[in-house]
Amino acid sequence: MSVNASTFEFTVLGCSGGPVAGKTCAFLLKPSSIPFEQALENEVDCILALDAGAGVETIAEMITDCRKNTASVSSYFSQLYNNTEDLNYYSDNIGLMNPHPFEAVSKISAKSSLQLAKGILNCMSAYIITHPHLDHVLGLVINSPCFTRQTPIYGTQQTIDNLKNHIFNGKVWPTLSYLSFNYLQPCTENFSVTESIAVETFHVSHGITSSTELYKSSAFLFTETNDKGKLLFFGDVESDLSSNTKYNQHIWLKVADHILTNKLKAIVIECSSVDKKPGQPLFGHMTPTNLISELLNLQNICLEKKKATRHPLAGLNVLIIHVKETFDHLGDPRKQVLESLRRWNQKYDLRINFTICMPGISYFI
Repeated sequence: MSVNASTFEFTVLGCSGGPVAGKTCAFLLKPSSIPFEQALENEVDCILALDAGAGVETIAEMITDCRKNTASVSSYFSQLYNNTEDLNYYSDNIGLMNPHPFEAVSKISAKSSLQLAKGILNCMSAYIITHPHLDHVLGLVINSPCFTRQTPIYGTQQTIDNLKNHIFNGKVWPTLSYLSFNYLQPCTENFSVTESIAVETFHVSHGITSSTELYKSSAFLFTETNDKGKLLFFGDVESDLSSNTKYNQHIWLKVADHILTNKLKAIVIECSSVDKKPGQPLFGHMTPTNLISELLNLQNICLEKKKATRHPLAGLNVLIIHVKETFDHLGDPRKQVLESLRRWNQKYDLRINFTICMPGISYFI
């Protein structure tokens, strides 16, 4: 798979799976052709928030980093572990990374970092939420008093109903009239959420509830309407083998053609922990072995059903999110996850480019 010019800028505010709070899953997505400062100055309708475990505080920290020529956000995990590596270590394709996405914004000297962060927050066209677990919505809740205009929130019916009934219910958090809650119907193609980005929604499995019911998260296939480039973004998800479903299989069948036509720019997906011993619960998440099995399934679909030639996933960028923090002597779990993925990648000759996402970084894909 050849790598074309970038279509999207995917900015990471937080990518941790907990249990340490502060930088849990929160991302910004926009066309790479529109800089943040242009969106801020001209109020261009182009930025999507994908989940919201972090928010305005992290944006302010990133702007301050630019002003002080520091890297406190991108080095966040080095404050937790004594064996973290240089940023480049965590990516097989370092050309994707921009460590200072708000550099130009930071030069607007008339405003403080927090004022500029609030401005970025209010450039969001919409929030798209994969599921309502707190590590994916906390920033949305806490930051909601900062909103200065009607703010659409999108998700599946299960996600939206849970947000309305159990968080924005006047008890846990106020019912806010300027929040607009909207359903995304799974498998409805090309629903436009901004002037330049459309989305298709899919159910995925994220374990079971205490009542032994399947808990559903979401995956979203984003399309940039000008060049038709696509980004596949997963919320928390487990393998089909773990869930005994075919939710992921359905998505792989959908995106295989986009891989073979070089339209799929990247897959953003979780890999929450290192492989567990047999019998240990995964709580609806992926490990390296699970993720590689899913990617092998995707490769087989490309080879067998789509009649692709060898190595159909070569050059595909797979960005890893939601690695859970650990408290053992082994230190940074991202290193362990990435090293496992690289071993499997080499063993099966997949030729995928793996990247462990880091907060404070934009990825041009």
